[in-house]
Amino acid sequence: MALLVAAVAGCGGGGGAPPAHRLNVLATNFPLAQLVTNVGGDRVTVSDLSAGAADDRTVDPLPAQVAELHHAALVVEVGDGYQPEVEAAAGAGPGVLALLPRLGGVRPGHSAEFWLDPTAMRAATTIVAAALRAADPMGSQAYANGDNDFTAVLSTLDIDFQNTLSDCQHKVVFAPDDALVALAARYQLSLDVLAPAATPGAVARAATLIRDQSLTTVFSEPPVADPALAALAGDTHTKLLALDTMDGPPPPPEPAGYSYFNRMEGDLARLSTGLQCVSTNEP
Repeated sequence: MALLVAAVAGCGGGGGAPPAHRLNVLATNFPLAQLVTNVGGDRVTVSDLSAGAADDRTVDPLPAQVAELHHAALVVEVGDGYQPEVEAAAGAGPGVLALLPRLGGVRPGHSAEFWLDPTAMRAATTIVAAALRAADPMGSQAYANGDNDFTAVLSTLDIDFQNTLSDCQHKVVFAPDDALVALAARYQLSLDVLAPAATPGAVARAATLIRDQSLTTVFSEPPVADPALAALAGDTHTKLLALDTMDGPPPPPEPAGYSYFNRMEGDLARLSTGLQCVSTNEP
């Protein structure tokens, strides 16, 4: 994975001298900011509208941020109601790129957090690269290079997930919502959602399944409150591990200089540990 991180550092670099004035792009959360940065390289200046927010989904832009949304050359947002206040403030102009509708939207087998599936992130990368070329035709080759480089690294990440999760003692992932549904489907895991307001009957069913399958771990998803999962972990004497859905900052302790890739690697390590995979490494 060190080679993977090194490859990311070179993304978006080729294709001629950088422009005198970089393209101003506003991304509405951390994974999208990382995507645009890696594809755009030194032709773009990228701001993350949700930087510092505890939960990206509840961000309500301040007047200065609304002005940023209206003055950016390109706004890259999740779309489909993931950040309702942000989407309302951004509007639907030609400079606003909502990715979820372009990826098929939220439907069975999918989730708003498409960045947790490297294959969906690859598709989003190509869409963003096309939008950058349209906004800055002089940088077309640089954006094509960035698209190719970032897509190649995402493919490597996908292979790492496949290899690590292909041989695990357990395949059931208990979590408080459906953020992991696409990831689970991609890597042949079974997602079992125990919502924070789960009924006593649902909790009892989950406890029976955990005991029957000798599961050792259930997974929380900060910033989602999960009292039902926490109680389940205590009742069944299982470990509670926090997965990073990137809907907010990384779970504590927050690493310095974190990236999309090392956050994904952290999730892979936690899944591998919790599911008792052959190549288990503690995060």
